[in-house]
Amino acid sequence: MGPVLPLLVQAVLLPFEGQITYDSLLQPYTVTFGANIRHRLNETYRTIQEREGITTTLEPANALANLDEVRSAVLTRNAKTLNAFRRDLARRGLSTNMIEQHASNIENFAQTWLLAQDAPRGLFDMTLEDVQTYLDSAGNKANTTSFKRFVRFLIETGRMDYEQAAPMRDFLQHIRA
Repeated sequence: MGPVLPLLVQAVLLPFEGQITYDSLLQPYTVTFGANIRHRLNETYRTIQEREGITTTLEPANALANLDEVRSAVLTRNAKTLNAFRRDLARRGLSTNMIEQHASNIENFAQTWLLAQDAPRGLFDMTLEDVQTYLDSAGNKANTTSFKRFVRFLIETGRMDYEQAAPMRDFLQHIRA
């Protein structure tokens, strides 16, 4: 039976035909990771997948990427985040209807506001100004509650830096729903 994963190794990464490969020499270290570190590594991996995706090439990104490709990538990342949000709401005991209402409100914001920007942005890139402007134009009690729950989810799961999320949380707490 092989080593327990994850395994700490030293390797040289090389670009090859648009992919990342290594020089075939892996030098393992005699280090084992405890359950907490493995959990944190899995959380970091999940966060990277949701934020910007896993890097699969060392070649420079095309500066003039197709806008449709950018939107598609943002939609994919948003879908992963919204699925995690749904799971969090279910864990908190909300009904299926309420879960879908909150997730739909946030998804609508992402698609009609964030994706419509000149540089399409995902849910992790939302700002206080985005939330304020969107709620001013589309605000209702359900939207406000959905945003409160979503920002709390982002903070509690570490998906958004506290410094970025705290102003949104404070703004949403002072809105009369």
